[in-house]
Amino acid sequence: MSIPPKGLFAAYALVVLIWGTTWMAIKISIADIPPLRSAAMRFFTASALLLLIIRIKGRRIRFTRESLKLYFVIGLGNFFFGYGLTYWGTLYIYSSVTAILWVTMPLMVSLFAHFMLPDERLNLWRFIGILTSMTGTIFIVQGQWQTLDVNAIKGIVLVLLSVAASAASNVYYKKHVESEGALVLNMTGMFIGAIGLLAGSAISEDWQTIHLTRSAILAVMYLAVFGSAIAFTMYF
Repeated sequence: MSIPPKGLFAAYALVVLIWGTTWMAIKISIADIPPLRSAAMRFFTASALLLLIIRIKGRRIRFTRESLKLYFVIGLGNFFFGYGLTYWGTLYIYSSVTAILWVTMPLMVSLFAHFMLPDERLNLWRFIGILTSMTGTIFIVQGQWQTLDVNAIKGIVLVLLSVAASAASNVYYKKHVESEGALVLNMTGMFIGAIGLLAGSAISEDWQTIHLTRSAILAVMYLAVFGSAIAFTMYF
């Protein structure tokens, strides 16, 4: 998906708007569906939608060694570890706390980029700017924090690990940005991530009873269509 320069601000604003609502939708979906299974449903649905768009547009899915490596890095780093750990961690913390923790993403991206991208060294002014923006966001939502206990700390650690996994994979993509289009990359990455999430669910979650409520299904569909297929394609 190619966005002209004049559309970049609108695209950015739309991504912010969509992703600002996804934390609550995740919390709603995992209230009735186990977290890894819920994430797998989200990304299987989103990858199917993107595959349909790819077929309509006549895009080609490449299977070179470099392309496959990129698919797996994004699939495992961003969608399997990144969102698998986020869904799992959100079981123990408020959705607002999850959102606060994801504010650390720019800092983690900058740290990984410092070592992986020669032209994006983290200098003092960048560091101060990132910390300032993080402090401002945390100040705005400080009243939504929660009392820390063992489960809350567990959730916080899981979400922070998910942010680190996503940051590393996104920097790797930045390093190879010319090698693959956003539609194909997200479709393959989400599909690979969904397979991993489904396998993790089969091993660790109860499959004896499936309790699909209307609110959970609607939340998964919203996350798949808007929070994944649309937002991730525009983001990349």
